[in-house]
This record gives sequence, C-alpha cells and structure tokens, in this order.
Amino acid sequence: MPITADFDILIADDEPAILVTLKKIVSGVAPNARIATARDGSEARKFLENQTVDILLTDIDMPNMSGLELCRAVKSNKRTAETYCIVLTGLTAGDQQTKALQYGADDFIAKPFSVAELGARLRIAFRIASLKRQIDDDKNRRTGNAAIDDGDLREVIDFAAGLLQSRFPQAISMFSRIEHTALWISEHFTDISYEDRRNIALAARFCYAGRLLIPAELQLRPMMREGRVSEPSLKQIPAESALILGSVKKLVAAAGILASVYENFDGSGFPAGKSSWQIPLGSRILRVVLDFEEISEFSHGGFAEADSALQMGINHLYDRRVVLLHQEYRANSDGTLRNPEIRSVQLKEALPGMILVRDLYANSGLKLLPAGAVFSHEILERIAKHIVQDPILGNIYVKNDVK
Repeated sequence: MPITADFDILIADDEPAILVTLKKIVSGVAPNARIATARDGSEARKFLENQTVDILLTDIDMPNMSGLELCRAVKSNKRTAETYCIVLTGLTAGDQQTKALQYGADDFIAKPFSVAELGARLRIAFRIASLKRQIDDDKNRRTGNAAIDDGDLREVIDFAAGLLQSRFPQAISMFSRIEHTALWISEHFTDISYEDRRNIALAARFCYAGRLLIPAELQLRPMMREGRVSEPSLKQIPAESALILGSVKKLVAAAGILASVYENFDGSGFPAGKSSWQIPLGSRILRVVLDFEEISEFSHGGFAEADSALQMGINHLYDRRVVLLHQEYRANSDGTLRNPEIRSVQLKEALPGMILVRDLYANSGLKLLPAGAVFSHEILERIAKHIVQDPILGNIYVKNDVK
C-alpha cells in the first residue's frame, strides 16, 4: 500500500541512471513525497544548508564528498540530525556496514538491490518519519504540564525503539534479553511494585538511548571495564539517556533509573558517587544485566568471562542479591536446572530429606543454607522463623528425597 503522507526526501548519487531509478522507486512507495536529487555528496550538503528533509537516500561512493561523509555532516548538524539516513553500498563486508552505522547511517542497503527490498526499507523509514512527525505535532500542541495518554506513550515508545533498533541493529537481540532478564529479576524482589517493574522494563528497553547523542565512533564501545568507564567521553551517556527519556512525563521514573545505572555499589561510580541503598534498585538491577550482556558480547571470553566479572564485582560494583538472582536466571535459561530430578518448591512444600541444589539466600543477602544441605525439621523451622522478617531471595531448588 503506497505511503500517502507528503514527506521530503533527498536522493544523492553520481550516476544519472541510478538517480532516475531511485526516484521512480521512491515515487512508487510514496507518491506524494517531494523528491530532490543531488549528483554528489557536496551538492547534497549544499542543498541541506537551506532545507531539511525527512529522509536522505545516498550512495556511499561519490566524488567530492562520499555518502559516509555526507551522513556524518548531516548527523553532526543539530538542525538536520534527525534526518533518517539510508546508505547504498556496493561493498558487503561487515566492517563497511559497521562503518556506515558509525558515521550515522540509520540503515544500509547492499548494491545491487532489488526493488522489493528497497521499497520495504523505505516503508520502514517513512513509518519512523511519520511517528516522529506525530510526536513533534503532539509536543507543539501540548503545554509543558499536559499529561501524555497511554496511546501517545505507546507511540513514543515505538518511535524510540525504532530509532534504537535502526541505529544499533547488531544489538537488537541484546535489547530484548536485557529487558526480559531485568524484568525477571525485578519480579523476585518482594519490595518492588508493579509500577516499579514497569519503569525498570522501560529503562531496560531504552538503555542505549544516551548512545544516540555521543560521537558515532564511540557508540558501540563497551561502557565499563572493571568498574571504570572505558572511555571518558562515555561518561555523558547516563545524563543523555535521562535527558531523552525525561522529556516525556511518563518516562521520568525510567530516566531516573538510567541516570544512576553506573553508580558502583561501593560509591566509586558516577555521576553522583551514590552507594549501596542510595542507588535505586532498578539501577542496580539494570547495571548487572547490562554489564553481563556487554562483557559477553564484546569480550573474547563470552559468558564465562561475564559470569566471572559479576562474581568478582559483588559488593564493589554490584548488589550481591541482584547477582545471585542473575545467576539463577542464567541457570534456568541455560538448562542447568531443567534436570527432571530438580524442581522448584515453596518453603511450605519442602520436606525433611530433600537435598538443596543451590545456595539459599535471604533478601538481605544472608546465606541461609549451602547447596547440598539436606532439609530436616529443625532446619525448616529455623528458616521459617527467619523469613518472617527477611524473605527468601529467589526460588528453592531441591533434588529428589534422600533414600
């Protein structure tokens, strides 16, 4: 179905025949679009000095100014930074695609391309541009104190998620894991409300928002190494994330979580040097999940190195309870606890003779019982008395009864 909105699009390519083809494809997707053309990057840049467009479609290899240089110029100019940039490249190597993203491209298409593929990508670009336009219109209509209803918030979330996924396509699966893991952990804290969990999920979904506003060459760098920021320029990420989310009233709480996500548990983090319980629980949860994902994603050691880093960071970087719950989540996810002899039970279901499979902790972080311990009447009574004031953290995993 054709796009009916009247978008502005600029096409830059040094081959006249390609320009004609691209213009025809764009017109087929969006018949009402206003299409301008440029024969190289320099001409396109001059055009954008006086006008703005919703979408830039540019070849990568052009005289005078390449498509990559054009993208960087567009994204570094505040007036044109929100232009959606699609780069056409004849090179399919992964490093070339990564370079395109680092220069600010929102999407890239390998040449030769099919009409169907380019049309599908253009529809995504027009959809994102449409959402952006709707949000800008809403913002102009509303006063600073006006509430955003659930429908509007859904649009904001969809638009922002679309931007993040288009800018960081390599991390799309990671975003999903971060949100799912953070939500699972939060559900195992008895002192977290439904609204708290909702805000944690939102913060997890937009944990890379601040990276949109830092230099492109730093956007895919791991944030932390052994509790220290890996690059000084990255220190602005929490503030940038909070700024982006904080502009929407219903996302202010999620913005607060992101603002404190790099505070270390011992007070050595940033930006405010908060420690222990001064750090919002949502921030402590998201920090553990983020560090695990980034270490396993960007290091050679993978999951093993990430698990080791979390363990070594307990009480220095991380809340012990969050790490313990993360370990439980991982054990459930990787199949460790799927042995038919292992089951999860409530304390009231635990019977003398059952063998504890995992260390049992209380919400305070106190170890109640080590793995391998055999339940007895006395042990079960002692645990029951303790958890009146200090509930069990996570689940109880047991093996079959001792015979």
